[in-house]
Parts: sequence; structure tokens; C-alpha cells
Amino acid sequence: MANVKIPAYCQVEADLRRGILRGQFSPMQRLPTEEDLAREFQVSKITIRAALANLAAEGLVIKKHGKGTFVAKNPIKKQVVFIGDVQSFVQHAEKEFKVKLLALETRRIRDTRMPQELTDFFQLKSEDRIGVIHRIRLLKRTPVMLIENFLRAELADRLTPDDLAVEPLQRVLKKKLGLEFARSETYLESVSGDPDVAKMLGADIIAPLFLYHGYLWLPSGEPFEVANIFMQPAYFKYKLGTT
Repeated sequence: MANVKIPAYCQVEADLRRGILRGQFSPMQRLPTEEDLAREFQVSKITIRAALANLAAEGLVIKKHGKGTFVAKNPIKKQVVFIGDVQSFVQHAEKEFKVKLLALETRRIRDTRMPQELTDFFQLKSEDRIGVIHRIRLLKRTPVMLIENFLRAELADRLTPDDLAVEPLQRVLKKKLGLEFARSETYLESVSGDPDVAKMLGADIIAPLFLYHGYLWLPSGEPFEVANIFMQPAYFKYKLGTT
């Protein structure tokens, strides 16, 4: 993927989205014409139209026939996510975004996106089954976060879609199974290029995403869960702290 050139419409779309979310364009302000934008970005009007169509689908802009394109009356504002331990992150996400369950299933470890990492962490074989949960969190109607959880198949088999329709996985596991993690190790990185993740988030396959990657252990020291949280970077900030 390193040699793939980012399409021009993605670059235009990212620039305009950033400007709207940061308040460079006011609500209901008319954007420059397609001709002016094409001149500014040095691209064709077809490219500009593609970028504006995607922004309209997100609810950030409104096209008015014969008048132009305007910033939405109540555009989505950038959210500041406080990323620390797993629990505080989950609690913050729960307050800010609605959740939609995409999948609750088990599959062979070798059929997941990260077979080697899962076999190493859970100390299982590649042909063993692992529980896989996929949920998206939405800001208004825009998918801004994909949550991917891996846990032992025998635990996943005891969960139901209704369990995960509203409450975070950690709360469900504590209430239903009496399980709660005691230690976690988390990482933050920038990733792109995964077709499955891009499809679930409705993102371009080459668009960069924030990945919040965590490992969780039970009080006994037994491996408990691997969590991946993919985030659309336009909607998040990483707060280091205050001094």
C-alpha cells in the first residue's frame, strides 16, 4: 500500500472536512464555487463534486440547487477523546456515540486479520476458534469508530446480540459472567489499507485511521481480550494532558 497514490478527491475531501470541523467555515456559510475550489486545489470539477458528495453524505454540507453548497446548520463538531486506560476510553465513547452491533461470531484464528498475534496472546493454535465482535459507534448517522474485540470462544458463546446492543463489552462481561480485567496494555498508531475495516466504517481503503490497540488480562494473569478501536481521525484529538 505504500506506493498507492491517494486519489485527489480524498485529499480535497479531507481538507474541506478539516476546515468545517475546526470552524473555518461557519454553519450555513456558502462554500466557494466548484470552479473556485477546482482552481484552488488544482483539480477538475469532477473531483470537487466527488468530494462534496461524500461530505454531503456525512451531513457536513448541503447542496442547494442553483445556489451552491453550504455548510450544514448543525455540522458535526470535532470530539475530543481522552485516551488513557481502556476503561476510561470506553466510558467516554459510550457517552458520546450511539452503538450498532455488526457481528457476534466465532471463527478460526487463522481466518482473522491478525492470526499470529492472537495465537501468541491467547496461547492457542491457528485452527482454534476465537470470539469476534464488531460494533460501530456513530456520531449522528456517521460511522466514526469501529470496535473489534477478540476473546475466547467459550466466552463469546455465552453472549447474545441483545447483550451488546447498548452496553460496552466490559460491562456485559462483568454483569453476566462476573469477569473483569485487572491489567491492560494499550497502544495508539496510525493505520490504513485494510479492506474489511474500511468497508465497515464506510471509509476509503487508503484513508488513514487511528488505531487504539489493547491487551487485557484477568486478575489471575490469564489473557482475557484483545481490543482494536479504529477511529476516523477527523473526529478525534489525542489529549496528552495539562500542565
